[in-house]
Amino acid sequence: MHNSLKGDIETSNIPILNLRRQFDACLRLFRTNDFKEQVFNCHNTPVRVPNMMWHGLPHDLLTLLLQRAILGLESYLAAAVEYELTKRGTLSEPTRRALANPFSLSKRAVVALYEKLPALVEGPFRLSDHNKDLYAALDHLYKVTRNPIFHGNHVALSGENFDRVASAFELLAAVYAWIDSWYRYRGATENGPSS
Repeated sequence: MHNSLKGDIETSNIPILNLRRQFDACLRLFRTNDFKEQVFNCHNTPVRVPNMMWHGLPHDLLTLLLQRAILGLESYLAAAVEYELTKRGTLSEPTRRALANPFSLSKRAVVALYEKLPALVEGPFRLSDHNKDLYAALDHLYKVTRNPIFHGNHVALSGENFDRVASAFELLAAVYAWIDSWYRYRGATENGPSS
């Protein structure tokens, strides 16, 4: 048994467009009439989701999809801020460090990501300035769901919980729409995310 790595595991950036497209594809699945039934029967019949076929348990699939959606949004937001600052010629070394570690701006994820990061571009870009209700709903999602599913919990399996996960995807779609109000990615359409 080894107690150390044989070197650093190299990483590379996930293209921002891939994060957005994967979210959009999952959102479309949650909006279909038969996805709920597919998820509940995935232990018998594998379900196709973006980039994989799921052969596991339904609650693990819901947890994985929600985790990936949240991580994707967080990464997408940081990239959007960096791209906007670069475009404006205002990306500094201290800002690069903040983008690499948003939690240096605040220990609360919602504050660091949706308030402090966008304020690096312009103060009025903060989510709470754009939509206080959306900010409050996202803050609640982070407290009761995001933090637990990133620290050893999973989404409990029930029809109501499936509907709540679908609702969380709609909430995250609204957050993407807020980002679209100040950042334009190449896959967007006039009516929001690409389909």
